[in-house]
Amino acid sequence: MRVRVSVLLTALLVALALLSLQGDPDAQPSTALLADGTDEREYNNAKGASPLELLGRSVGLGLLFTPVTALALPAAISPSLRVNVFYPLVSQTLARCGPAFIKWGQWAATRPDMFPEALCTALESLQSQAPRHSFAFSRRQVEAALGGSLEDTFADFETEPVASGSIAQVHRAKLRTPVAPGADGPSPNPDPNPSPSPNPNPRGGGAVAMAATHS
Repeated sequence: MRVRVSVLLTALLVALALLSLQGDPDAQPSTALLADGTDEREYNNAKGASPLELLGRSVGLGLLFTPVTALALPAAISPSLRVNVFYPLVSQTLARCGPAFIKWGQWAATRPDMFPEALCTALESLQSQAPRHSFAFSRRQVEAALGGSLEDTFADFETEPVASGSIAQVHRAKLRTPVAPGADGPSPNPDPNPSPSPNPNPRGGGAVAMAATHS
């Protein structure tokens, strides 16, 4: 009985993840403004996927989940196959399907009360080892946001991310220009005899963490 329940819950997880592509038809449009002042509704409308793109995405997801579907019945029969092959395959498939599916997997990994413990263990890899994109992709995103090259802004920019989640990965970086404390403006009571500042770091200013989204 528990085997059937575990397989059914796994199938439910996959089905709900697929349904998440459709969004909420009753959701009210946002009136928020983006950082550059663009109306979020206009941005989303301009960026929305066409029916053909949605069809292609659906076909791609169907192909990715085909091995999971094919193994569901054998996994229900064989405990060894279920634990050693089927559950890791579910985790790997969710990782390949994108941020929404990774989020589902991360949530399921924290719910051993709903899903089999072996499945939760397999899905834990999505919390600590989410897929990473290339440094070239991060470079393009950061440079597009800054409007210039990395070398113009950063003295150092680590090519390997220190962490990667379902939405983005984080790179350590060091600013080329130091950011002084209290840089919001001049002090109302400046010291007439300021002490000399220590020598600046020749490799740049303060350390920062830069996030680059996966898409």
